[in-house]
Amino acid sequence: MAELEDDFYRRLGGVLGRLRESRGLSQEALAVQLQRDQSYVSRIESGDRHASVLLLLEWSEALGVPFSDVASELERLRT
Repeated sequence: MAELEDDFYRRLGGVLGRLRESRGLSQEALAVQLQRDQSYVSRIESGDRHASVLLLLEWSEALGVPFSDVASELERLRT
C-alpha cells in the first residue's frame, strides 16, 4: 500500500510541477507566493513530501488555476 501511495504523490508532484512551469514560474517564485522555502516546493514536486488539501488550494490559488482543475488531475491520478 505504501508503494501505491508513494507513486501517487510522485505523480501528483509531477502534475504540480507542470502546472507551475506552464505558468512560467520557478520553484523559488512559487515558494515566495506560498511563503515557504524553495526546497519545500521541490520536495512536493518530487513526491518526497505529501501535499495536503490546504496546500493544493494554496498552490492552485498562487498559480491562478481553478482548484477544480487540480481536483480533476487528482481524479485521473487515482485510476
